[in-house]
Amino acid sequence: MIIYEANQAETWAEEAEIEEQLNQEEEEKLAKEQEEYEKQIIAEQDANFSDEAKEQIRKEIDEEGYSKTSYYCDQVMTAVQRGDMSKDEAGGCLK
Repeated sequence: MIIYEANQAETWAEEAEIEEQLNQEEEEKLAKEQEEYEKQIIAEQDANFSDEAKEQIRKEIDEEGYSKTSYYCDQVMTAVQRGDMSKDEAGGCLK
């Protein structure tokens, strides 16, 4: 009985170690995907946002840590891409 309990405890420890490794790998994978997604968004914004909008975004982030202009211009860019809004209606957000 003692040998069985020792073997069972060892099995549980191995299973916990395997599960921890899988969780760590999944977290690393998700972090990498998030980083790639953020790079893609930044590249898209850089390609489409006007210089004035980019400057305003940088200023807001420096002063407040976030940017309302970035969110607004993202919404405008999406609306233009979907055809819900023309570039002329986009104001100063887009090139």
